[in-house]
Amino acid sequence: MKTNYQIRRELDGKVEVIHTETQKRKIESYFNGLRRNFKKGGVWVNDVRIGYFVLPDLNAEYWICKA
Repeated sequence: MKTNYQIRRELDGKVEVIHTETQKRKIESYFNGLRRNFKKGGVWVNDVRIGYFVLPDLNAEYWICKA
């Protein structure tokens, strides 16, 4: 059985799954694109570590995890 990777978001205390993939490379690519689009849109992105970032202005957190 393949490992499922997920991108999750916590916004206003609710955690929800944004995207699911079975390939780690694809999930990392989607995650980096999401981060890049926030930066291009003028939202301040705080990179905490690899696979985890925070949007302080919107009070949201995004991270990659195994399902």
